[in-house]
Amino acid sequence: KHYITLFSKLRRFGKFCRWSDFTPSVIYDFDAFLSTERFPIRNSKTNEQLLSAASIYANHAKLRKMLCYAARKGKINRNPYDDVYLTRLKADKTAAIKYLREDEIEKVVAYRPNEKSQMEAHTLFVFQMFTGMAFADMMKFNKSMVVKDGDRYIYTAKRQKTGVPYHIMLLPTVVDILDSVGWTLPRKSLVCYDCNLKVMAKRLGITEGLTSHMARH
Repeated sequence: KHYITLFSKLRRFGKFCRWSDFTPSVIYDFDAFLSTERFPIRNSKTNEQLLSAASIYANHAKLRKMLCYAARKGKINRNPYDDVYLTRLKADKTAAIKYLREDEIEKVVAYRPNEKSQMEAHTLFVFQMFTGMAFADMMKFNKSMVVKDGDRYIYTAKRQKTGVPYHIMLLPTVVDILDSVGWTLPRKSLVCYDCNLKVMAKRLGITEGLTSHMARH
């Protein structure tokens, strides 16, 4: 649904017809177009409203992801967003970051639920906290990609989002988690995971709530 909305905006913009049209200068033009884009709303005197900064950022994020995939497939030489700097959007993104306080981290680590769904969500969230892995990368975790170097465990993989290789030294807490689940993490959909995190947050009295992304901050 969100990509259909993006494609609708790209058609109205009208400057992206071929892969070669995706250049940094045209991306800036698209940003200017989005800042004047209006969409209909109900119960309004004007019946129209400008896109919010968050909505503009969301459109850029989807287009950036699409072009990253195109670059990996050889449709374009490089992602034009690599040469684009949109100060306003970057500031909005930074302001939106939420993180856990130290006392909240302690609550999460000490949490001991009885239900299987909560136990699995807790395992995954703590794993994210101590690895910094994105949800998609965590769901691809495989023991075969771990190498033991002396007393250290090194995990090597490629980011699901960008295809860029990364390396993580697994901390003792992470190794303990993996030992407890036979080095095979529970598999969940993001929707199911986030629903369980909401329950966890409520039980622990974390008013900001919990999301998969928060575990990485």
